[in-house]
Amino acid sequence: MTRLQGAILGLIYITIAFWGKGVGDEPNIQITIGNFIKNGHFYLFNRHIHHWMIFMIVAVTISILNLNKYFSIYLDYLMGFSTVMILHGLSYLDRFVTNN
Repeated sequence: MTRLQGAILGLIYITIAFWGKGVGDEPNIQITIGNFIKNGHFYLFNRHIHHWMIFMIVAVTISILNLNKYFSIYLDYLMGFSTVMILHGLSYLDRFVTNN
């Protein structure tokens, strides 16, 4: 049940961040933090890192760490959220382009 709740939170976040926009459009939330986040996009060594790549790493890490039952409820929420973010990111036409 907690993964479903995490997925619902992911859908709510996507709805807020992209309300009224089509798939692949710029997000409504455009935060800039130094050289790491520019206009809501993640950058590492001046290469655009898509959010689906970040959440793929999160999902793999959760799968490895999920052996610890103490944190499992929180990891299940995060896994549901990550799954939605991965699927959303893969819906972009430039999903594999990192040089912009």
